[in-house]
Amino acid sequence: MKAASRDLIVGVVSGIAAAWVMNAFQNGWSAVSKSIRRGDAQSEASREASEPTTVKAADRVSGVVVGGPVAEPHRSIAGNAVHYAFGAYLGGFYALLASNFPNVRAGFGSLYGTAVWMFADEFLVPGAELSPPPRQVAPSTHVYAMVSHWVFGAALEGSRRAAGAALAAARRGRR
Repeated sequence: MKAASRDLIVGVVSGIAAAWVMNAFQNGWSAVSKSIRRGDAQSEASREASEPTTVKAADRVSGVVVGGPVAEPHRSIAGNAVHYAFGAYLGGFYALLASNFPNVRAGFGSLYGTAVWMFADEFLVPGAELSPPPRQVAPSTHVYAMVSHWVFGAALEGSRRAAGAALAAARRGRR
């Protein structure tokens, strides 16, 4: 297998793993935030009324493919599919970059996580009208998103290194 193909496969798998770690981090952050904000019914209600960006993106795709939004029982699954597919894409891209431009790995992947946050959360998602413009979003939401993407970047780099080491060990074992 050529190095670029191997890097791409490692990156896609690592991107899926990093997306899972990011979800786990966000679930933990949300649980802690809820316990801190007990009694803040108004902000809790507004948060629950807001649909995840990934579900909104799934609706866009569904609208093009089948002519309507994702059916209610499948919305969460569709949102997760978007999240993990984007994570896989970002992981493959990162692995190809990291193998050719080592500086991309700066901060154990957090530099890449920052770039993803800036491009995706601050530019692409609002530009696609899947979220409000950045200036209309609370600073705490920007911090949450940025830190979540640092976690994604670090998990991506850690997974990439672990998968690369496992593949190298497997190749040595076959010789």
